[in-house]
Amino acid sequence: NGLPSVSNPYVFNGDFVDRGKNSMEILMILFVTFLVYPNDLHLNRGNHEDFMMNKRYGFTKEVLNKYKLHGKKILQILEDIYTWLPLGTIIDNEILVVHGGISESTDLNLLHRIERNKLKSVLMPPIPIDGDRATEKENKVGTTITARGIRRNGSLSEQLTKHEWEQVIDILWSDPRGKRGCYPNTSRGGGCYFGPDITSRILNKYQLKMLIRSHECKPEGYEICHDGKVITVFSASNYYEEGSNRGAYIRVSSGTPPRFFQYQMTRATCLRPLYQ
Repeated sequence: NGLPSVSNPYVFNGDFVDRGKNSMEILMILFVTFLVYPNDLHLNRGNHEDFMMNKRYGFTKEVLNKYKLHGKKILQILEDIYTWLPLGTIIDNEILVVHGGISESTDLNLLHRIERNKLKSVLMPPIPIDGDRATEKENKVGTTITARGIRRNGSLSEQLTKHEWEQVIDILWSDPRGKRGCYPNTSRGGGCYFGPDITSRILNKYQLKMLIRSHECKPEGYEICHDGKVITVFSASNYYEEGSNRGAYIRVSSGTPPRFFQYQMTRATCLRPLYQ
């Protein structure tokens, strides 16, 4: 497809690491390419760009095994890099690209202003200040937080508010469903399920036409729902086992329908030199 350029920009929609043996090599390719083409390569944060997810799904172990001497330092640096990754990208003022999805309260203006570098892990919700007697209530990942006086670790000025945290977790963890409305994402324990009415409401609010997201494996590598307004694209073929699913990517151009390109990696294709 050619190298990134003004006329050929790329968006990678999160989950660059975990569940594979070569996550570090993938990151290095992406980061080096970003350094060479900083205006033409866009790297959205996914829910796996999170050090707590990495501990559970393999990337932490991969780094420590590959870099015996400096592994811990590399992981610390990557924690900081994760926090600076954009939470979304808007293409041609028409298409919103985020990793997970949206909710009924998604506020793109707030997400644009948010100091995202304060959020090391979405799995570490704000916690109440010592001595605060505000009424506790259940949050979306099954822990309790107070309705006021919230912080994570450190001072209030160094941390996100509860509302900001909820905005981020909805963007990274939510999934579309056919049912109308917005309700808790019980299968993931975070984010929400959002229906076609929520999609239409948020897109209309910001004068957008489409939402492209990832986050879910699809048999054909992509899936269209919500009357064509939501596209799920999943680029990792053979996600569960060889032959389990195709991977796909999308090419979008202003004024034309998205084009889908599917592929299936095999052992033979993995052995080909890069120039092929």
